[in-house]
Amino acid sequence: MNKATVIAEIKQKTGVDFAQYQTQELIEKIEAAFTSIPKAQFTILLPIGIIALLDVLWFVLRANPSGLAVVLFIFLLLVAVFVGGTWGVYKATQNILNDMNSAVGITIDTTLLIYKDLHQASQKVVEKDLQIPSTSDLLRGVALGIVFPALSNFAIQKAGVLAKVVVWTIEKTFLQLIIRLVKFVENTVVNKIDKLPTQNIDNKIDNLNTALDQKAQQLQAKLKKIEQFMNILTVAKGHINSFISSTKKVVGTPILVTSIILGIGSAIIIGVLAIFL
Repeated sequence: MNKATVIAEIKQKTGVDFAQYQTQELIEKIEAAFTSIPKAQFTILLPIGIIALLDVLWFVLRANPSGLAVVLFIFLLLVAVFVGGTWGVYKATQNILNDMNSAVGITIDTTLLIYKDLHQASQKVVEKDLQIPSTSDLLRGVALGIVFPALSNFAIQKAGVLAKVVVWTIEKTFLQLIIRLVKFVENTVVNKIDKLPTQNIDNKIDNLNTALDQKAQQLQAKLKKIEQFMNILTVAKGHINSFISSTKKVVGTPILVTSIILGIGSAIIIGVLAIFL
């Protein structure tokens, strides 16, 4: 099932038009948060370029390059690509993951904005029975329908020749973060929603009392539910850093280990070849 189908289903289920929240201001906020995307190409290619340049200078400055020197020259070019490349990818992914903190924060803030709009439209709820969408559905809708498309377009425009790699990295990590965030929210709703304090948005709930009719009491329950969902989202924001830290280890550790192993292996081979030069 593609993203467009998922978004359409979430829109139908929640009754929320996510497109109206994808404002130019929000897009600019997302682009400003991801400072790592324009630098991703440079971050990945710089280590490769440095090793390759040193290799070329070493070879050119040799008076009479031998056959073994040619072999070492070619090997160092491979080192530049594989060792320098994996180290560059590690640094680029770590930088992007740092910025993911802002992307998930923007997702939560936009979801909170939708709930605030529902809260402010409470008078209409009295006249029309409006269903309150679940937090997990709203988070998925905001992430897939608002934040990720803007982020993806920005990456395609700014990441240069490595745009496909950068977009793939962003998509996989961002969606995994959202999945973990949704699980956290769902667990909180099941286990803690009745224990969380309610955040009062205005005096509407305070003014409602037992003398109100049944519809007003139903409205009070809806408003409390909205406010509890908003409070859960606020609590979830405090867990973003742990999500990011965990994901940085999961994504970065294999790349870093690979880079270190390649680096050590390359150093040993270079040392052996250098003995015979």
